[in-house]
Formats: sequence, C-alpha cells, structure tokens
Amino acid sequence: MGDRPIWVLLLLGLASIPLIPWAPFFGYDLYNIQVYHKCPPVQWNPYLPESVQCGDHAGRSMPYPPLLYFSFIWTKYLSPATSKIIWGVVLIALMSGSLLWWLRQEREDRKQISRQDLAFGLLLLLQFPFIFTLERANSDVPVVALWTVATWAATKNRWAVAGMAAGAAVTFKIYPIIALGVISLGTVITLAKEKLRKHGLVLGLVSALTMFIGFYLLWPQDIWNNWLVTIGGYNTGGSGTFYYSHTLSRPFGGKYWIPALIIRTALFGIFVWATKAKIKTDPRLVFAGALAMTTYYTGTSYDYNLVTIYPLFILLYVRKLWSLLGIGLFFVCMARPLFVQSPGVQILGQIGWLMLIALYCSTSNRTRKI
Repeated sequence: MGDRPIWVLLLLGLASIPLIPWAPFFGYDLYNIQVYHKCPPVQWNPYLPESVQCGDHAGRSMPYPPLLYFSFIWTKYLSPATSKIIWGVVLIALMSGSLLWWLRQEREDRKQISRQDLAFGLLLLLQFPFIFTLERANSDVPVVALWTVATWAATKNRWAVAGMAAGAAVTFKIYPIIALGVISLGTVITLAKEKLRKHGLVLGLVSALTMFIGFYLLWPQDIWNNWLVTIGGYNTGGSGTFYYSHTLSRPFGGKYWIPALIIRTALFGIFVWATKAKIKTDPRLVFAGALAMTTYYTGTSYDYNLVTIYPLFILLYVRKLWSLLGIGLFFVCMARPLFVQSPGVQILGQIGWLMLIALYCSTSNRTRKI
C-alpha cells in the first residue's frame, strides 16, 4: 500500500465536517467557562450549586478542574467575541506547533520539512476532530501541547520534567492519567536496566506530586470539595453513544459491563506491554500511542477529544506505515458518515486499530533516532 490512498482518505474525510453537531453559536465550550468568570457571586468558586444560575446558555455546570478554569481568568476582562478569536488562534498555534515538533523529530534530517509534509499536516487540521475542537473552542489542544513537552523531556532523559508536564496535563484535563499510568507502569516493570525502572518511578512520583499540587494544594478546601461533587455528576451523565462520541464507559455499559471491562482492561494492558517493549528504543511511539488511547476511558468523550490521536498520525505518516495510518484515518476521520446509525461499530473499529498499533509497537524491531 502506497501513500496515494492516504491522500484520498484525507480528502474524503472533509465530507464528515457537515456532520459536526453544531452548537447554537461558535465557541460554545469557551463561553461556558467565561460566563462563570463574569459572574461575581461564584467567579472564585464556580462549583457551588447556585452557579448554574449565572447565565450559561444551556444551564451547564462547571465540570472542568480548577487549574483549567482559572487558566481562563483572562476571559473575564474581554468580550465573548474577542475571547473566541484569541482562543481560536491559540488552538491553531498550539496544535500546529505540536505537530511540527513531532514531524521534525521523526525526520532523519530534522531541517527538511517538505511541502508534502505541510500538506499532510494541513489536511489533518481540516479533519472532523480538530474542526469540531475549533467550533466548540474547547480545551483539549493544551493537553496535546503538554504531552508533547513530556515526550520531548523523556527523549532527553529529563524524566522529572516529563513528570511535571504529564502531571500538568492530568491536572488540566484529568483523562491523560490513563496515558501516564500506562507509561509509568510499563517503564517500572520493564526487564531492562535498573536505571530505566528508576525513570518510570521518577515519572510517576513527580507527576503525582504535580497533580497533588495542581488539584489540591493550590485551591481552598471548599473549591476542591465542590468540584469533586460536580465532576461526579458530570461523568455519571456521560456523552452517550453517537457518531461524534467514543467513550468506552457508556456504549457497552449496563448489561454489557463485562465486555466493556474486558475491552478497557485489554487495551490498557496491551499498551503497558508495548511500553515495556519500546520505552527505551522508541519513546516517541510509546508516548504518542498512550495519548491516543486515553480519552476512551472517560464517561464523557466527544470526538473533539480525538485531536489527541494526531501525534500518532504524524509518526505513522513519516514512518510510511501506510496500512496502519490508513485504518486509523478511516475510523477516526473519514468513515463517520457510514456509522451515523451504528456508532458502536465505529468505536470498536478505533479500538481494534489502537490494539494493532500496540501490537506493532511490541513486536517491531525498528529503533528511532532520539
């Protein structure tokens, strides 16, 4: 399989954009944050029960962690229109910069970025997940940027810095804790040198300390307590099973909780195995794969979260793993119109593809320039 089908899939993927569940207005998720910052009674504790009266368009509560919420304090002083423009530019810049780093690191000659490379990156940014992200002006792209920093630090053997960046990603958005757990556990149990086990311990311990500070120490006790109540109710509701969501916690819940548990456990275990096999010789593939699978574990996972798969797409593209890349683009970007009535099939296709990635990672003998 050459690269020609890849370009066809990317072009066909543009047909999925009209299927985005368009919100009543652009920047719907950013507005949910901004409206609380502009509401004096609860602006310093948006998790109070009475906060839902602050004027959010859909009467939504504030489910985001304190670090994420307070990082948007700048929106308090700007109009909604100005805030949306600024944040849209930041999202494009952060995503483009992150993908460019992954691309340059994968190229043997890191100064040579071809027009074809730029075209691939541009078409990725025009696919359903990132356009959905821009439409909602949500907050998943900073996770990609923080995880990119963690990956860079790990490739430089700066595991304490990697732990801080990974811990910050978890503190910002919670779900990267799955990826962090995969890499920490896989590195600790590896049968390689004792030094590598130490790296896993440093990663886990520093990230845990960062999370303790970011979740707990920085905020008054009442903010922490109120947020725990809010996030519990938010995840219980879930995102449902639609062609624009992908949680493993909901579509196979209820009487299907046993197969759901098996799938989640198998996916986690196979990526721990992949980490054990490749953390020393191919850390970028390990970090990209772990991030790609992490959003399937949360109760609420809409497909704008799938921007977390983009670094993995870049790796597969540069390494010319056309079959793996093609399967991923098919289920993540292109085939959504085919699964409007059967979204569970789309989710299972994505999970199967991720398991293939982990198997490839575990069995490949290839090593990469760090």
